[in-house]
Amino acid sequence: MSSFMPKINRKSKDRLFRMVFTKAENALSLINALNGTNYTDPAELVMLTLEDALYMGVKNDVAVLLGEELTILEHQSTINPNMPLRGLIYFASEYAGIAESVAQHTGHTIYGRSLVPLPAPVYFVMYNGGEDVPEREVLRLSSAFGHPTPGFEWTATVLNINAGHNAKLMEDCEPLASYAGFVALVRSLKSQGATVADAARFAVDEYASNPYIGGVLLKNRAEVEKVIFAEFNEELYLKGLKQDLRDEGLAEGRAEGLAEGRAEGLAEGRADSIRSFVSNLAQGGTDREQISQLLQTGFGLSPEEVETYLSAE
Repeated sequence: MSSFMPKINRKSKDRLFRMVFTKAENALSLINALNGTNYTDPAELVMLTLEDALYMGVKNDVAVLLGEELTILEHQSTINPNMPLRGLIYFASEYAGIAESVAQHTGHTIYGRSLVPLPAPVYFVMYNGGEDVPEREVLRLSSAFGHPTPGFEWTATVLNINAGHNAKLMEDCEPLASYAGFVALVRSLKSQGATVADAARFAVDEYASNPYIGGVLLKNRAEVEKVIFAEFNEELYLKGLKQDLRDEGLAEGRAEGLAEGRAEGLAEGRADSIRSFVSNLAQGGTDREQISQLLQTGFGLSPEEVETYLSAE
């Protein structure tokens, strides 16, 4: 077991991407395709889930960490320009743990004269939302700076993993191509009028014999269907939320003719959307903990605000 292992978040509910790629063989295929490596033994892969991401590293001795890569993947179905900052926070936490491990094994600390060896950072954001984004895009932390800071940069490489994109990556990682095809099938069925639940059930049946993801889908069928329901509802709500709230808030404001009316209308429109969101998820079988997580991450609600909406159900 690697001596620089991150803490496991056991409370976080895995999404479909993590369900598929916490299978060791699939993870190994993906890390090889992304990093241009050719590891063959899944047992040599250190693979754990962080709060919102996957950690992948190769087992080895602390003495040769300099030649390794520390890969963190994050899956996104909505566009988020803050991914470089999120990645920086992830890696800072992991590097602190690695430095402590090195100190325990070698006596060399970050305050000493010896260089503390670190694995090179590799940070990918895997995007499969419904918006049209480039095949590959590098987001830079410096975009958030108030003025340029020469000599420092931190990036996040965003890859469009929807079906039909990044053909070479899909060719090199068949589990990823299968995952993209599965999501595309659910979306296609949904666009033809199927409910999310029916689309999920049909897609699971269609991919049941897939050698890369079929076993994962069948083994976790009930959870997969719940996760798809939650993800698609979250994606749809977050995509339309901004425009819906703007329209409802302005309509209320015009009716009252006051700035206060506009603010109240916006707030009420937001509350109605959140209540509907919670109701749909609850009716679809999504558990309370997962709904709570979606409200906090998708709507930016505090735990206290979340409890207010959940208690109303």
